[in-house]
Amino acid sequence: MNMPRIVFYASMLVVSAHSAQLYAEETTDRNILSIGCQKDKGICTLQLNGDAVGGRGCLSNMLMFNAATDKNADAVLSLLSAAFFAGKKVRFEISGQCGDQEGIATFDSFRVLN
Repeated sequence: MNMPRIVFYASMLVVSAHSAQLYAEETTDRNILSIGCQKDKGICTLQLNGDAVGGRGCLSNMLMFNAATDKNADAVLSLLSAAFFAGKKVRFEISGQCGDQEGIATFDSFRVLN
């Protein structure tokens, strides 16, 4: 393999690795403006204040999680509801994947702030 080809492939590898991590982001401190769930689908959504978050195809100020399939959905819904009603700020780690609802990002973790 000649040197220009090696440099090209190495560059593409670096760009690909960097692109895969572009959408794993942490939000700034956010207020939850609304929270709700669809009983028939088990999908819960949050509307956040501030700029849109998420990767390509699901850039929005909405986040979602699947209460029917997520392992700790009851705890997540309880903590986020408590933060909403208490007016506490929350910081989310965005997963970079669109959820079951087109155009809405999902999150891997969150922290309720005092």
